[in-house]
Amino acid sequence: AVRRLEERVADLAGMGVDHLEGLVGVRYMPNQFFSLHHDGDHRPTTVFLYLNDLPWGDEGETRFPILGLKIAPRKGAAVMWSNVGPDGKGDPRVIHHAVPPKSSVKYGVNCFL
Repeated sequence: AVRRLEERVADLAGMGVDHLEGLVGVRYMPNQFFSLHHDGDHRPTTVFLYLNDLPWGDEGETRFPILGLKIAPRKGAAVMWSNVGPDGKGDPRVIHHAVPPKSSVKYGVNCFL
């Protein structure tokens, strides 16, 4: 099952599985967050998989403040972004953070390619 998931993520990103770092499962408890950060120009692409829904209004989004985007967690959904610009350098627009869920637990998987 994990190998198939790795293959699907790599295919989505248009890269071979050999470019994929180990999958990183995350759990955010109520009021727990991940601070504003960039995934690094050594990781050209990030795919984040949402493993569960959160109740309406419970927050827990992945937020890109420079782009003005917030992605709500939805079971089975994924968000993908490029960490680098056309010049191969880190793209500061994709600085992001995990908004803390108010009362639920959020589960996800970071996939770095």
